[in-house]
Amino acid sequence: MKMVYYILSRYDKPRLRIEEVCECLGITVQAGYQLRSRGKFPIPMTGNPLQADFRDVAEYLESQRNIANSEFNKQITLEENSNDNTN
Repeated sequence: MKMVYYILSRYDKPRLRIEEVCECLGITVQAGYQLRSRGKFPIPMTGNPLQADFRDVAEYLESQRNIANSEFNKQITLEENSNDNTN
């Protein structure tokens, strides 16, 4: 939910152009268009020019953050279990 507020405060509008969405994703606009042409762009875009709802962008970023946190916690647990077994 925090990401919604961040994106809204950063862009101050409900719809983001593809350039802004790509900036949020940390990819180039060219990469964004390539992903779209292959049907792999992770956020729904509509209109001409292409735009996305800021909530969709925030939801995707939150989901990626949750996945990263989960993977990190798994790795920490594995390392802790490995250290317990060697002691």
